[in-house]
Amino acid sequence: NGSKIFDPKVDATTPVLPSTFDGSLVIAATRISDSSHANILASVIEMQPTGRRASAYEALAAGANQQFVPTAMCNYGTTRQTTYFSVQNTGTENATTFIEFYNSSGKLLARTSVAATRSNKLQPNRRAAYSTCTLSTMSRRSGSAMIYATSNGKYTGPRVPVAVTTKVTSTDGLQTQSTPVQGATSLILPYVRWADADGYRSPIFVMNAGSTSDNSVVLRYYDASGTLVATQNLASATKVLAKKGFRTSTPSQAGATSGGRFTGSVVIESTQPVVVIVRTVRPVTGVSGYKTLGEDYNGIPLP
Repeated sequence: NGSKIFDPKVDATTPVLPSTFDGSLVIAATRISDSSHANILASVIEMQPTGRRASAYEALAAGANQQFVPTAMCNYGTTRQTTYFSVQNTGTENATTFIEFYNSSGKLLARTSVAATRSNKLQPNRRAAYSTCTLSTMSRRSGSAMIYATSNGKYTGPRVPVAVTTKVTSTDGLQTQSTPVQGATSLILPYVRWADADGYRSPIFVMNAGSTSDNSVVLRYYDASGTLVATQNLASATKVLAKKGFRTSTPSQAGATSGGRFTGSVVIESTQPVVVIVRTVRPVTGVSGYKTLGEDYNGIPLP
């Protein structure tokens, strides 16, 4: 239950990190008593050296053969929201990383490889960065994404596990980060908020990470007392959530608000694994260059 705050600018490392560093990190822990493996949790916070923006994400215990991102944008909307990806090779082989973008109906919009070196290979533990806007096909569009890597440079080749973080920025000050997780058929969203009076918003992005089109995705909204106040069917026999497709829900759309307000939790149950991101934002005033602040978090799989 102990904790440690590690600041690479302050804490000594061997070798010493350069004054400017932009890369990836692997954290391992062992027991002092017998040098056996020890369990740890880690989170990362990224702050601007000047200004007010900060964002955070949770570390992953391991990579996966494919990572799903329910919302990926390029200059989308009036505030030009854009999604950035950091992809780390967590395998033991050199790999080529691919990103596929899909529309809400699960149709493939574009596929591209993420260049890490001149040979386009991502070495073990190395990170590559990518923006949705690097691909002209995605300009001013919103979709979902699937990220994976292969050892032979072909998108159909043998998979190499990767870890991913995503960042969303906008022209009005928004900066969020999250770590894609594997899909599940039951998830909990412990904090969802909506308030017309002060502008709080918590849109929920749901992506079908299963192998077939889903015929049941149910969101149950509970208020702070645990009372069920609304049930929303995102997918049913007549409204399919396509494979790799996505949909968005809000407390307002679901009918969970009372007097324009909702603060509570959401439970999601699906017949196919889904990946979920909640983005809670609020408007701010009186700060030059900043009109919106917010952060993302992942839906938590239920045991």
